[in-house]
Parts: sequence; C-alpha cells; structure tokens
Amino acid sequence: MNKSTLAIVVSIIASASVHAAEVYNK
Repeated sequence: MNKSTLAIVVSIIASASVHAAEVYNK
C-alpha cells in the first residue's frame, strides 16, 4: 500500500468518524 492510498483510507475513516459523532450527538 502506497502513501497516497493510505491517505485516502485515513481520510475516509476520519470523515466516517465525524459523521458517526454527529449522529450520536443528535
């Protein structure tokens, strides 16, 4: 896995985490 792919995966996980936090806070 190269660094660009890893960066994409990390950004997807981060955005999913933020979305989950918003859902749980409602």
